[in-house]
Amino acid sequence: MAALIEINTDGLAKFANTISFALGGTARGERKMAEAKAYAKELEARTNNNVAFIELQGQEALANYVAVKENRRFKNTLSVVEKAHSYFVEGEEVSNAPIDPDWVTRLFDIVQDISNEQMQDLWGRILAGEVKRPQSYSLRSLEALRNITSDEACLFERMAQYVLYDGMYFIYRDSFENVANVNIRYADIAKLIEIGFVQAGSMVEQNYYNKSEISVVRQLFYCGKYISFLNMPADVKQMSFPIYPLTTVGEELYKLISVKPNIDYYKQVLCKIKERNKKLSIKYAKLKRVDFQQGNFEYYNNTIKEI
Repeated sequence: MAALIEINTDGLAKFANTISFALGGTARGERKMAEAKAYAKELEARTNNNVAFIELQGQEALANYVAVKENRRFKNTLSVVEKAHSYFVEGEEVSNAPIDPDWVTRLFDIVQDISNEQMQDLWGRILAGEVKRPQSYSLRSLEALRNITSDEACLFERMAQYVLYDGMYFIYRDSFENVANVNIRYADIAKLIEIGFVQAGSMVEQNYYNKSEISVVRQLFYCGKYISFLNMPADVKQMSFPIYPLTTVGEELYKLISVKPNIDYYKQVLCKIKERNKKLSIKYAKLKRVDFQQGNFEYYNNTIKEI
């Protein structure tokens, strides 16, 4: 493994330990390839007549097929490993929690048959993410993702630009109809529902409640780059707006994507929310940092603007 992975940080050390277990299977595949080639040569040496030669041709073709298949699988797996390695940063700290060996086995069973470079990069990010923070990607998500095409992955990546977060990830449901310059349509949403990234149902709404006698503020995040503050006065006990929630698989995939925010889109959505709830006051600001797991965030005070 030393030829593949330079172990110079805790993160890379954990990565190397993880794949050394998984690539045992790939190494066996490489041995199968060598054994198949050796068997073909042995058969060729034993050929003494035309009948045997005809038999040999079939057996040799089968042996060559196995050899080619195992060689391709080895290269696919190696490519995913190398792409995963590229997502580690020098000195990066990762969780010490162990990775489920069944998860590792499942992933490498999948990636050996992934030849598309874009999809290999996606699986490399999944592997790197799981090493850094185990239980980030469920076995159910691995099975769902193994069946998507590169076009479907591109569609999801395009859709990711319109995802908001407030404890759950969702798309503002009227985005593709009533917000300008949105490059997504209902047919795209329907496709994402079909492949299991967006929850089905057209009547889902996000509801916020105010059970106190004073105003309360709800936060709404966008791309991990912006935060908005939705101020509900004391006399507003509930507000709502229509959404398409992401599924668990969709949320896990979304976390892999680096999204460039579209601030004009974000402002238009906030305006739409305010139109539906006219007593709200809404402000937004640019984030310095955010940690959704810990619930911590910090924003630039000089960027606060009102809708």
